[in-house]
Amino acid sequence: PAVTSALSTLRTFFIVLTAAAFGLTALAYITAAFIVPKAAEQLENDTKRLRPGLWEEYEAKLEDNQTMANRPDLLQELGNIMQPIITAEYERQAEEKFGPKAGAKKEDGGVIDVEVEDNRDGRYSEVLRNNDHGKMEVLY
Repeated sequence: PAVTSALSTLRTFFIVLTAAAFGLTALAYITAAFIVPKAAEQLENDTKRLRPGLWEEYEAKLEDNQTMANRPDLLQELGNIMQPIITAEYERQAEEKFGPKAGAKKEDGGVIDVEVEDNRDGRYSEVLRNNDHGKMEVLY
């Protein structure tokens, strides 16, 4: 009985270990096959739009039959260069679309504070405060 129990525990351990290995393999495959190429495509579009010529400069570093999706080191390097540029462009577009308060910091009064209150009747409410528009309460 004790030997059977130990063997059963050992068998369960190896089944879990095998399942974890297959799960990690599937995750790596999905990342390599779908996520990285899509990220490379988006980075290519943003780079060509915001910094013409930079994408071609990085493509020149590739060997024959390589793509940026196959070279995560180059993809990450270019991503690190482009991240602040893309963020600045996003903030500029948001300010253009929604006005200067869209990108405001909390200190500027452009951020809505949310406070959840427990009412006596057992319901909760969110109290939204915005310095420009006063107080609004949402019950649920």
